[in-house]
Amino acid sequence: MSTVAAPPVTVRDAVPGDNEALVRLAAACPMQGDVGLCVDRGPDFFALNRLEGEEWRLGIAENADGMVVGCVAASRRRAYLHGRPTETMYVGDLKVEPAHRGGPAADALTEWVREMCRTMGGEDVPTLLTVLAGNRAMERRVGGPRGLPHLARFATVRSHAIPLLWSRRLPRAELQVTRAGADDLEEMAALWSRVAPVRQFAPVWDAESLAQWIAAAPGLDLSSYLLARRADGRLAGFLALWDQATLKQLRVTEYSSRLAVVRAGFN
Repeated sequence: MSTVAAPPVTVRDAVPGDNEALVRLAAACPMQGDVGLCVDRGPDFFALNRLEGEEWRLGIAENADGMVVGCVAASRRRAYLHGRPTETMYVGDLKVEPAHRGGPAADALTEWVREMCRTMGGEDVPTLLTVLAGNRAMERRVGGPRGLPHLARFATVRSHAIPLLWSRRLPRAELQVTRAGADDLEEMAALWSRVAPVRQFAPVWDAESLAQWIAAAPGLDLSSYLLARRADGRLAGFLALWDQATLKQLRVTEYSSRLAVVRAGFN
């Protein structure tokens, strides 16, 4: 029996001229899991990467014809780990064209991003990545086959929907909600520095770095934040209403059989 070698791929740093190909790649590579999700990254694929850390690299895999068939990103960020500010890495945007899955592209991208993490963060830098529940292809990579990095699951992130189809009576709360302004930034940063250390991989922000991140985020402004204050004026919490349409748009492509039943009942 004869075998045919898979066509070679090369991985290089992405450049601005790759933007159009990367936007097409994202559209062709929905995240597969219990919920299929497609992320539209137009018009600027790189906009999201620029927000993900103090330093970042985006690698693209090309086939022998120079076609972009995959990508992966790494970003360095200062985050809380076990309550302490720590240099960490975040890995994301692992995408491979459907026609090239099962070939060398995913492994080549994984090796590339491992080296980028070492280069930016050091040999033993803690590295975070997220995997959509039900993503069988990524689950097969958890054990580190073929010498690839071993992945250890340590938490589950749950997304909750806020139903708007019916009104609900809100519990009485002694809180006043207002929009944030420049004078609130120091207090927001102080609250963050108290609550963030108990959240693994939460970013380390002071007033200056928080303001810089907000200013760099498309569609986000300090006035996008709502503040909840107690009766004595102390800040109890804050959240932002962020329209990310200029950054990314999320589209559900399919549901697993189990969730399809739940969706039908909910609808």
